Amino acid sequence: MPIAPQPIPLGGICLALAVWENGDDRRLFLIVSAGHNDSLLQCRDTNGALLWQKPLPAARQHVTLRVAPTTGVVWIGLPGGLCVYTREGEPFPAPCLSHRDGERLGSFVLCSEGFLAAFFVPRTAAQPPDHARVAYFPFSAEGTAWSTRIAVTPIGHPGIVQRTRENQWAEEQKPSWHPRTWEPDRTDPLLVSSDHVLASFYDDSGLGISYCLDLTSGALLWQTLPAPTGSKAIAGPGEFLIGTQGYGVFSTDRYSGAGARLQHWNTHGHYAVPVEGPVRLVEMENCLPSRTHIATLEPDGSVQRGAHLPGYRTSEPCLTQTGDMIFVREQTDALLRADASGTLHSLTPLFLPERPFFSRTLLTRDGQVLVVANAWERTKPGEGTLIGRGDLWIIPTTLQPASEGIWPYHNANLSNNPVFPFHPR
Repeated sequence: MPIAPQPIPLGGICLALAVWENGDDRRLFLIVSAGHNDSLLQCRDTNGALLWQKPLPAARQHVTLRVAPTTGVVWIGLPGGLCVYTREGEPFPAPCLSHRDGERLGSFVLCSEGFLAAFFVPRTAAQPPDHARVAYFPFSAEGTAWSTRIAVTPIGHPGIVQRTRENQWAEEQKPSWHPRTWEPDRTDPLLVSSDHVLASFYDDSGLGISYCLDLTSGALLWQTLPAPTGSKAIAGPGEFLIGTQGYGVFSTDRYSGAGARLQHWNTHGHYAVPVEGPVRLVEMENCLPSRTHIATLEPDGSVQRGAHLPGYRTSEPCLTQTGDMIFVREQTDALLRADASGTLHSLTPLFLPERPFFSRTLLTRDGQVLVVANAWERTKPGEGTLIGRGDLWIIPTTLQPASEGIWPYHNANLSNNPVFPFHPR
């Protein structure tokens, strides 16, 4: 096994990671939360050296980083709005967003002729949220091309139960309730595939709903029933994978653009969708000791499981042109490769902190693997203040370049912008 590389301390928790490549010019962009009042946009070279950094309004949630693939212009979404910089760190005019009714920006994505934004209303003690909103802003004009208001309606699920005095403490399904929060989902809240948009919102109970909108008009086409939230992915033109995990559910469904459930599998995790062949994934379940594996979703709805995975926390995998999934997982202390048979191989040793949580895994054209391992640590053993630590790993490998697949999609999603090309009807 190769000698372990040395991590590069970032000075705080990494909230987002993206890469821009143009010939020999390659930049790493990171958003780092350096404390309660400090957030930074960092630009680094391929060796991890800091080229420049800019202060940002402090935020730890609803932080979005996108990089324009051609120009390298860096877009940052924060609850209060957008910040935009050139790849050299110069401020760039940011579009003005039309916030309404106390809304905050939750997420956004860049399309070829504009951008989509998902807004939410923060919870207050006096008033629970009554709506969320998705809007499309064209680059060619001020204002919105369309804006779709999503009413917040009661939610419930058979897996959520309660015991009450009125029912002699017998277990029963909890009646539906009005969500206490309705915020963009934690994993891929906005996905664009062809002319369909999947916007996902959730309550602090963990239940959420995905809404499919028409990209050209904003019309609501269909929505899922309330369910425990999980991973999501683009599955093909106008198609999506929607995972469900929690409250006794552990499944993945494939939906058409018309809202038909095309396939169902009894598994859930971080997906990798090649241009041809079955979907593969690193299973993810809130359960210890681990019951998860490398898995393959077969067309007949069956699940083929490969190597067992210890631990729990995992980086989202990238997929190589030869069909290998590359990722990092706690308790293995190594960069891992899962081949098409589901066999696991250790590539490079890594010295990971305890209870790490990871950025997604990126693979550049020349075989560099990029991943950040975050952790919370105390200033003194057993006591003291918790401080955030993020270590950037830049790992040279002989791996084939990342797949030009469906998920991760074009350019291996290095720009962290989940948009599958739009083809007008």
